[in-house]
Amino acid sequence: MTLKLFAKMGQIHALYQDLKNLWEQFLKMLQQKGILTQRVKTANTVYHSKVISSIAPVLLQYLKKIIPNPKQRSSRWLSSSVSGSAPLAALCSAEYYTNNLLNTVLFDQAMKHIPVNAIVIEISPHGFMHNVMNQSVCKTVTHISLTQYGHEDNVCMILTSLGRLFELGLQLQLTQLYPPVQYPVSRGTPMISPLVRWIHSQDWYVPLYESVQNIMGGETSVKINIQEEENEHLSGHVIDGRNLFPAMGYMVLVWDYFSRRNGNSRIEEPVIFKNLRFHRATNIPKEGNIEFTIALQRVSGKFEIMEGGAIVVSGRVHSPEDISQEMVDVESLEEELEKKQVNGLIDLNSRDIYKELRLRGYNYCGLFRSLVSVDNKAERGIIKWCDNWIAFMDNMLQMKILQGDSRCLFVPTFMRKVTIDVKKHIAYLKKCEAATGKPDIPVYSSFDLNLIWSGGIQIEGMKANAIARRKPLSEPVLEKYIFVANTEPEEVDMNTTLRICMHIALENLFGNQVKTLELYKQDKTLLSPQIVHILGDLPLIQADITILADPDDPAFSDLDVVGYKIEDRKLSNETNCILIIASEILQDPELLKIAINALAEGACILTREKLNMKQTVDSTSGVEIIFQKSMDDEIFVLLKKKLLVVDPIIIEVKNDNYDWLPKVQTAINNNSNQHILLVAQGEEINGILGLVNCIRKEPGGENVRCVFIPDKMAPKFDYNLKFYRDQLNKDIAVNIYKNGKWGTYRHIPLECNALVTVPYAYCNVLIRGDLSTLKWIEGNLDTKRCLNNSDEELIYIYYSPLNFRDVMTATGKISLETLFVDKIKDCDQGMEFSGRDQTGRRVMGMLENKSFATMAIANTHLVWDVPDHWSLEEAATVPVVYSTVYYALTSGGQLKKGDSILIHAGSGGVGQAAISVCLHAGCIVYTTVGTPEKREFIKNQFPQLTDENIGNSRDTSFEELIMVQTKGRGVDIVLNSLAEEKLQASLRCLAVGGRFLEIGKFDLESNNFIGMELFLKQTSFHGIMLDLIFKCSDDEKIKLHKLVSDGIKSGAVRPLTRTIFPYSDVEQAFRYLAAGKHIGKVLLQIRPEETEKLVPPVPLLIDAIPRYICLPDNTYIITGGLGGLGLELADWLVLRGARKLILTSRTGLRTGYQSSRIRIWQRHGVKVQISLADITTETGVKELLSEAIKLGPVDAIFNLAVVLKDALLVNQTEENFIESAGPKPIATHYLDVLSRKLCPELRHFVVFSSVSCGRGNAGQTNYGMNNSIMERICEARVRDGLPALAVQWGAVGDVGLVADMQEENTEIVIGGTLPQKINSCLEELDRFLKQPHPVVASMVVAEKRAGRSNSVDVVSSISNILGITDLKGVSLHVTLVELGMDSMMAVEIKQVLEREFEIFLTPQEIRKLTLTTLKELSQAKKETEPKAVEPDLSGLQLLLHTVGDEKFVKESVLHLPSAIDTDNGPILIMLPGVEGTAGVLKSVAKNLKYKLFCLQYGYDTGETIQEIALSLLQRIEKILPPNSTFDLLGYSFGGLLALEMAHHLEKNGWEGHVHLIDSAPYYSKNMYIASLGTNEDKLEINLLHAIWAILAQNYSSSEFKEKLAEQLSHLKTYREKLDHFLTLIPPTDYSLDHLRNIGMSSYIRLKALGKYDWTHEEKIKSKTTLIRPTAVSLVGDKDYGLSKICEKTVDVSFVTGNHVTVLDNEETAVVINSYLTNKC
Repeated sequence: MTLKLFAKMGQIHALYQDLKNLWEQFLKMLQQKGILTQRVKTANTVYHSKVISSIAPVLLQYLKKIIPNPKQRSSRWLSSSVSGSAPLAALCSAEYYTNNLLNTVLFDQAMKHIPVNAIVIEISPHGFMHNVMNQSVCKTVTHISLTQYGHEDNVCMILTSLGRLFELGLQLQLTQLYPPVQYPVSRGTPMISPLVRWIHSQDWYVPLYESVQNIMGGETSVKINIQEEENEHLSGHVIDGRNLFPAMGYMVLVWDYFSRRNGNSRIEEPVIFKNLRFHRATNIPKEGNIEFTIALQRVSGKFEIMEGGAIVVSGRVHSPEDISQEMVDVESLEEELEKKQVNGLIDLNSRDIYKELRLRGYNYCGLFRSLVSVDNKAERGIIKWCDNWIAFMDNMLQMKILQGDSRCLFVPTFMRKVTIDVKKHIAYLKKCEAATGKPDIPVYSSFDLNLIWSGGIQIEGMKANAIARRKPLSEPVLEKYIFVANTEPEEVDMNTTLRICMHIALENLFGNQVKTLELYKQDKTLLSPQIVHILGDLPLIQADITILADPDDPAFSDLDVVGYKIEDRKLSNETNCILIIASEILQDPELLKIAINALAEGACILTREKLNMKQTVDSTSGVEIIFQKSMDDEIFVLLKKKLLVVDPIIIEVKNDNYDWLPKVQTAINNNSNQHILLVAQGEEINGILGLVNCIRKEPGGENVRCVFIPDKMAPKFDYNLKFYRDQLNKDIAVNIYKNGKWGTYRHIPLECNALVTVPYAYCNVLIRGDLSTLKWIEGNLDTKRCLNNSDEELIYIYYSPLNFRDVMTATGKISLETLFVDKIKDCDQGMEFSGRDQTGRRVMGMLENKSFATMAIANTHLVWDVPDHWSLEEAATVPVVYSTVYYALTSGGQLKKGDSILIHAGSGGVGQAAISVCLHAGCIVYTTVGTPEKREFIKNQFPQLTDENIGNSRDTSFEELIMVQTKGRGVDIVLNSLAEEKLQASLRCLAVGGRFLEIGKFDLESNNFIGMELFLKQTSFHGIMLDLIFKCSDDEKIKLHKLVSDGIKSGAVRPLTRTIFPYSDVEQAFRYLAAGKHIGKVLLQIRPEETEKLVPPVPLLIDAIPRYICLPDNTYIITGGLGGLGLELADWLVLRGARKLILTSRTGLRTGYQSSRIRIWQRHGVKVQISLADITTETGVKELLSEAIKLGPVDAIFNLAVVLKDALLVNQTEENFIESAGPKPIATHYLDVLSRKLCPELRHFVVFSSVSCGRGNAGQTNYGMNNSIMERICEARVRDGLPALAVQWGAVGDVGLVADMQEENTEIVIGGTLPQKINSCLEELDRFLKQPHPVVASMVVAEKRAGRSNSVDVVSSISNILGITDLKGVSLHVTLVELGMDSMMAVEIKQVLEREFEIFLTPQEIRKLTLTTLKELSQAKKETEPKAVEPDLSGLQLLLHTVGDEKFVKESVLHLPSAIDTDNGPILIMLPGVEGTAGVLKSVAKNLKYKLFCLQYGYDTGETIQEIALSLLQRIEKILPPNSTFDLLGYSFGGLLALEMAHHLEKNGWEGHVHLIDSAPYYSKNMYIASLGTNEDKLEINLLHAIWAILAQNYSSSEFKEKLAEQLSHLKTYREKLDHFLTLIPPTDYSLDHLRNIGMSSYIRLKALGKYDWTHEEKIKSKTTLIRPTAVSLVGDKDYGLSKICEKTVDVSFVTGNHVTVLDNEETAVVINSYLTNKC
């Protein structure tokens, strides 16, 4: 197209306006045809055309002035205006440039002359030649433009272009850009070096060259270490207490590798990931590396990430040409979500978000807590960008988790597509940052699309599976808090008596170091082992427990000495004992005097006296009796060392006023040693007990004593009255007179709740994955709903069949939970039943769940009448299997007469049903079975089927059978339940137009692929999910009902074979089905069937675990219900059936978390009402109860309200006491009084107290007092026959006050206790509500340690308390007070010094402390501490520490080199340890002066020690000369064989000598039990870990052992575990067969060791020598008990070393050689 303009200059502009639209259309047409177009601004001048020819003469004239002397053009000058041969083209002249401006530009011709790999530099102002060149010349040409019209910084542009030229290899003279420098420069010229500064305001990506090895190959490895700075953030990805590698982290690893292999950095490479599968999680070690191997196919983009040889993640990655085309258009979705407002619902802030996630088990911290806010439905939110792709995308995934209602723990298992457009994301970030000033990016999540997106990232089709939560390592200590009389308390056994005495002794002393001594007496049972357990339940206590006796006494040989010592010491040398346990010490004044001298001030003696002796002490004895209790044959008497008691300060404590508070404060501030006696009398409900417990934990509180007199018959308190003075002279901290006796309140272990007999119970696993926890549980069935719903009826269950779904869910192999599971459902077990309805009609049917129960409510459309000729037992085999068959064959199979069908697992329930239906329909049936027995069963059950119709389901050989029998055609229908390669083979069995019916769930859950080629035969694939029938319409259910009913009438449906288990054997039934041993169905018999056909049933009473159940029509009140603990309690009540809740709060809804929980409950049909009534007033409580009664009768009241006013008592005020009392004792009082009148149906009255009340806590005197009052109210209610329960909780984790301190998942130890998980609290609350005691307690005791060797030093600990983060700017010589220590800090510092560093200082000394003094104290403490020697080996590593030399392992007898060269020396036969190979004995053999033969056990020598010994005896006869003596040496396990062989040789007339190295029957077996116990699973894991430690020592750790146990937990047999284990081991010099054989043979021998006992009546007659190492694993007899089986005295020699190193010590050989010398 040519356009010419013939007009004057004034007319051109107008013409351009007229042609503007035409130009636009013209350019658009050219672009559509692929013709390159470029707009160039020319200032309305038409260059390179004849239009401007008139200016040629003038232009030529001026150009000649500029170029007076034309020059020859170089070969690199290509002309685009004249051809190369024209004369005009030869010179760079004025004529050339004039011609160029007037003529057409010939770009295309000129560019053909550009050579390959040339560098083209464009110096024109527009820089538009790049696109022209790309279309005209070879792609190898590099184009660089020096300027660009319109560029914001052309100086930067030209310098960048020069830089690119330098990178291309050009040597530029850059100095020419700057003015020349005249040297020398003047003295005032500044230096350039100081002007260069690093700017650290921005992070830059740089190449990591050491990590790009093999970058161009198909595989690379990446090492991750969280100690390195760039990986530190990964430590914040903690799920269920485990530091797991983030799911998005795997993706970023592949993204990095993919980008680098393409020659780009990650931020330059947009990527798409598809079909991401997460096969397993990877734990991140705290120390050391985790190594991933990434395998990436170049063409397909498929990748796998492996760790330890196992696939972790797989998927596909590629980089699209246009990333925008791959992304979902979300603009309209964003607008819709932004406009969407949820009425009355508050957004969740960051604290709300991570509180919810923490409750679900996600303990995120650091960058993984970057969600700033989300709306209440988690559809839109804000994420903070922290310049970390892994953390950002993981925070996006958190949106999906928050959308779900379930509190289960989910991890991602699949993502269909992840799209990342880096440039779009960065641009979006800049836009957001510009708008808000913060690096916050909106994030959106669409439930309908299963899509999460933010900025340039989209995540589509994410699936997540629930995983089991880890059981907390620390079990809570559960106790009842009861009054115990000091004299002959009732219902107290010996263990409880010992606990009471220990508690009394500790209550009257201060400090955490508890030293106890027990004087051993032969006829008395030792009490120290029980003391260990008693002190283990107490926080902070560090125990030093010793039995004074001879440790070699045979009486101690069978003792498991753990937590205490047995030492031969004299009592007279002991001091500072807290408790001394003795027998009949009152009859031995001299011993009593020695014991008193060994006691600390105020400490105690527990003596066991004879019943008939008078238990009194005289005034001169130095002790007082403070407790006594008679047993069957003795009496326990607790004696307290007398102290001088002066007249105390007496202060009366009242509840109704606090005028006593200033008096107590003054008395404590006086700092005198005079006792302060707080007295409460006349008020049965008084909080003095909790008050005093807390005061005694504070500075000066050690002088405070308590007298509480709730007994109305007691005389008025008078210190001078003998009744009171006698008691107070005993100087006991707490004195309570109740029920006519002096006593104290004590924490006693709570008994297990007994089973209850109930009419309705159901069976479920208590712990998913542990079939041993299958129990019958008390349930609640709402039978009333059947009255109002004609589609439901009540069924009394007689038989309930098991299905594989039940086994898979109970064992945790498949999970029915999804992110959006109905959280109200609490049981997945059981789908079908047979039984009777309320009229007695016999029926059978299906349920969605809970058919393992005594009763059920069933949908009438899924209930069938039982034919008269069937029993209920037979009927129970029908519903699910035949419903499955008809549902499959009609909906997807379209079964018709003459069809051929392959039915897998024909002997199973569904298999038999399908065969029956198909044969009845006239079909050709093929089936598969797994064993010959099942094949015979099928042929007997269905005579129409022969061997030609039956294949093997254990492999894919059935495919060949089908193709042969159908002559290559295949079958019309496959009913499949097989998985993986057998599923693929089944697909190949389909004929043209075939229908594949998949009833198995494994491949569907795993989302495994099938080839599309299958569908070329017009086949169809149908997933059959009978579970969905319960969600279908009534029409679908009626249709299925009719199919089964017609089948019954026609005879197609007939009962199946079955195996019956009584309901009490439910675990055995599950294990039987799981083992696959069954044929047909497995049934639980709930009750036997009556002989009559129509019998109205009566409820069956069954023993079940008690369980708290809520009544849906009743109301539940929770005061403080909007607090963290209150919301979780409400959630628990909803799960237990509550549908009407009243939650009180002073402020109403304030947070998004509160709003979210209420929204979820309401979605499940729960009525929730928020009450603002003031519960600190009688009017407010009456208003609250009235509101509740309007909803329904009040069933339970829970008081959780609290106002904390913590401070040391000396800083407390009466106002604080009054304010904190409001929601606690005052509210509880009004709730008690008014509920007695207004709530006649009240079943539970619960208040939440605290261990601060029962055990005391500094700074919480008012809190302790208020809780104590509530406890006394509960006791009064129980005494009056009313419900009441007070729970003394320890610190509660996850929610509440402690959780707010624990934001970042740091472990907080409070008063020696750990926060108890909220799930654990609610689990124990269930137990508490079903027991009779009014006051109970629960706490988790922190792990105790005697020092802080593995923690920070004392100065760092104290600095942390003071809030000092950097000691550099702090003087170490100023006092702690000057550094800001207040009174509360002083208490904490005192506790830390005592608990962690055993440094004991008074409050006054602490006030004078400096950091320098602390350092000196700490150093002095370290110097006096004994140095502990840690053993090198433990457990199985002591018994197994080599796998032998594979070359010689098959040789039964191996000649070992020794210290003699001749073959004529005496013969010594050696027997190695469990490993059975000679290598372990080589170190000792080289020093022995014998001719040595080692008997190697090989791989198969027997399964018992006796069998192994007999097999080895045959080899000895070939070694020993006739009529000679024998010398046997047995090490460890081999010693037992040596003794057995000696016994048999002696019976045959031989004599000899037995040498034992650290071996004996009793000792070796006990060492095995101490290491492994009797648990076979523990043996298997420990054995495999021991083998791993031998083969890969650098990779063995306790974390690996836990990881190994997790990987092997799903495998049933040891052989399966061993085979899997061998796939994990790193490359070694051993063959797998050798390692497999060693693993099996060692396992057999260890089991033999665990079962071994010396059973021979005859003793060993031969000389026996025992060589013992000095470091022994177990304490026992000096000769390890060998004297019991040997006639002669056993020679015992001690050699330095342990069980392993004793072989390396030359002294061992010296001892053995010495007997040779004696012989000579």
